[in-house]
Amino acid sequence: MVPSTEIRNIVRENGWQDTSSVNIYKVRYNYELTLTEDLPQAILELAKNYEKEVKGNLETFDTEKIAHLDPRQMSYLQLMLNSREWANNQKNFPERRDIFLTKCDQCMAYWNSDVGGEDATRLRRFSYMQAWSYFESAGFKDDSKKGDAALWNTTTSFMKTENGWVEAN
Repeated sequence: MVPSTEIRNIVRENGWQDTSSVNIYKVRYNYELTLTEDLPQAILELAKNYEKEVKGNLETFDTEKIAHLDPRQMSYLQLMLNSREWANNQKNFPERRDIFLTKCDQCMAYWNSDVGGEDATRLRRFSYMQAWSYFESAGFKDDSKKGDAALWNTTTSFMKTENGWVEAN
């Protein structure tokens, strides 16, 4: 579950048989992904999770033993590339960022913190941009507040077996 969110108003649609297999039945669920904090704070909580995960991966990486990119390094590289691409695809990202960060003192402190040096600062900023990108792609606008929701859906498949219906992945 994404921090600072909750799922509300789950509605099951009628299911249908999968056209690719007579033994597969699909059911769609519509729901609202609802903010439990204002958007800047929600982004900060997710960014901290990203930072912790990547930092943990990097701390266990032994550069002496491995001469190529390791999956632990890849998580940092992927975070960096995704966040840079997201920011670079915006004409006004620096202005947008500055306006957005003024809405949350903790977010501004997180972004501007130099604790841990230059590499740690970059990781925090990439983590914040990645989290912001996630919430934006989820349907939240920069002015979203606690209680605002984005409409989502998910589809679950079931397979008919000798023992009845089971969830199919």
